[in-house]
Amino acid sequence: MLGPRDGLLVSGSRLSAVTHGVPFEELNSAAIARRFPDLRPEPNTAAILEPLAGILHPEEAVATTLTRAKTLGAETHLGTIVEGWSAGSASIVLETAKGRFEAGSVILAAGCWLGDLIGGSLPLSVERQITFWFDPRPGMPRLSPERLPVFIWEWAPDRLFYGLPDVGEGLKIARHHEGATTSPAKVDRSVSPDEMADARSLLERYIPDAAGPFRSAAVCLYTNTPDYDFVLGPLPSDSRVILVSACSGHGFKFASAVGEIAADLATVGSTTFDLSVFSPERFTRT
Repeated sequence: MLGPRDGLLVSGSRLSAVTHGVPFEELNSAAIARRFPDLRPEPNTAAILEPLAGILHPEEAVATTLTRAKTLGAETHLGTIVEGWSAGSASIVLETAKGRFEAGSVILAAGCWLGDLIGGSLPLSVERQITFWFDPRPGMPRLSPERLPVFIWEWAPDRLFYGLPDVGEGLKIARHHEGATTSPAKVDRSVSPDEMADARSLLERYIPDAAGPFRSAAVCLYTNTPDYDFVLGPLPSDSRVILVSACSGHGFKFASAVGEIAADLATVGSTTFDLSVFSPERFTRT
């Protein structure tokens, strides 16, 4: 995590690490440049280096989780569109393109489609986000995990971009937030030359040797809350409906813990975790 020493990102990361006993090392600008010579930190830049951090491979993680779930008796209906749900006195009914499913409780973890499924009852917004992959400049080495850690950089007040080292598909970078508000039905999946040039300009300024040939880009969606915290807990109008979204761009790495919480809420109606900061009811309190 890089940025001004007292900025939102570095100070918040430092506080979190101290509070929760996470090992870390704090670096000044000169130490950052020595340790990671591919980076070009400005003189006031500090960093929180977390030695236990790593990279999740989402496709492999999802496939492994699904395999384990089926081993334990779960049924999967991949590619089945959920069209809506209704609450009866004895059960919750899911209406899908492949028929009706009825259960005592349901977990809605629908990401950018959640707002539509709950009738706009929570202040969720969908944000268009673009990720880019670049190869290094000709003659420069690949920015592998041995050379460059996963990073997020506060390059201007409250303005962030992040990156992942090259694990075979090029260096991945993206702005964190600042995308246009959209919807899953109307999102523009094309990437303009100006958007590509913006990504390259960040590389040229902060990781210049990475600003080589453009490799690919993809448009994804963040589902955000006004406070950027998760929505995690029962729907205020029916405790049998468990909401797991929005995750404001941070959700995947918490999937194991969130899954445990959601399963407990759906099966026993409670959890040992304090969910007050994530409660859907926080938006209806006065």
